[in-house]
Amino acid sequence: MLQRLVNRQTPLIGVLWTRAFGPRTLGLRYLELLSSYTAVGMSKLRVGNPTGDGGYVMVDSFHGVSAALSIGIGNDVSWDFDLASRGIEIFQYDHTLSSPPSSHPKFHFQAIGVARNTSEDGRFRSLTTMVSEIPDAGDLILKMDVEGAEWGALSSNLKNILDRFSQMVIEVHWPFSGTIRARLRRLRILRKLNKTHRVVHVHANNFDDVASLEGINIPNVIEITYLRKRGHHFVPAKEHLPTILDIANDPSKSEISMTEILRQTSYSVNVQGKRR
Repeated sequence: MLQRLVNRQTPLIGVLWTRAFGPRTLGLRYLELLSSYTAVGMSKLRVGNPTGDGGYVMVDSFHGVSAALSIGIGNDVSWDFDLASRGIEIFQYDHTLSSPPSSHPKFHFQAIGVARNTSEDGRFRSLTTMVSEIPDAGDLILKMDVEGAEWGALSSNLKNILDRFSQMVIEVHWPFSGTIRARLRRLRILRKLNKTHRVVHVHANNFDDVASLEGINIPNVIEITYLRKRGHHFVPAKEHLPTILDIANDPSKSEISMTEILRQTSYSVNVQGKRR
């Protein structure tokens, strides 16, 4: 039904749907791009706030990392402190603040936001520009929590910088909101990230709700951890999500089971197979 609606809206969108995503619904395609993998021989740990919002599960692999981009810091820099304690320089960006909530010798703060393109007034920079301003040529880590602005920032041409990130922690917001064109654009962005990196952890932020599209349920806000493909071997993850390393962002509410969310893909395949 949704694909017929896409084809009726404009021929161009119908072509984009067919070429990029095939005959699956948007919801199922989105879930496929969130499927988590295990990096063989690697363990995971929690970085940042150990008791709630502001901490993220990452792969315990920081050798060769010279700097991290922390984009969108708000009032919590616990993640930044953890990486700084490992000797990593932290380049912080947040246009909603005049200064970071706490200081550290390895913090380099700028009251600048991230966007698709660098703005003429200097208030926003593209991700490519931010990376180009880091003096060291070593590996980088990206953490981005910018309340929906991630889609614009990640839609730019990142071909020359994505492979520099050994890990990326990105909180994505409201994938089902807006027009069909906007939803397709977000799927293409996730597909682009999956070309160079693998999803190694997903956690639903329970401060927001679960949305539904064509019967497929997906949390409105999801924390995704990516590990660069190069140099690693991956197998489909078998762990239950959330794991023991995960902590509810909102402690007053129950966690959202990403295992149940991702299980919808296998359920849909089984149902379609029976119908045939």
